Amino acid sequence: MVQYQLNDIIADVVREFKTITPDRLMAINAPQEVQLKGDRDKIHQVVYNLVSNAVKFSAKDTTIDITIQEKDSHVNVCIQDYGRGIPKQSVERIFDRFYKAETVSSHLESGMGLGLYICTEIIKQQNGRLWVESEPGKGAKFCFTLPLLDSTPMVN
Repeated sequence: MVQYQLNDIIADVVREFKTITPDRLMAINAPQEVQLKGDRDKIHQVVYNLVSNAVKFSAKDTTIDITIQEKDSHVNVCIQDYGRGIPKQSVERIFDRFYKAETVSSHLESGMGLGLYICTEIIKQQNGRLWVESEPGKGAKFCFTLPLLDSTPMVN
């Protein structure tokens, strides 16, 4: 476990995607630096996966909004896209191992349905929680919470 700046991870991931997709619009709303203690590389993996999904499942001319917000003894990170969203029947299962949301084009999309499952496990191991809010046709917002530096672990 090491101390790290969450904002640096978010900025690194956005820079990585700007190299791959330079025309993609991404907005970061992070009012202040957030210090955390944990596995920096694993949190980078989570943020990268969530941003990657947002890029994959939304139109190129839409913005991906990334928000960091402190609340009580933890921080919330949300990655919002304005794409096709997740069908209601899939929201409950989206974090299950090997599950892929059934859509018209899901059979054409790459992936094994492990990314969100792995993200959930990483966040749980660091005393946090991962969830999604989505409305079909209006996009999806994936959020996770982690305890702030020197705070007590969250109870799930």
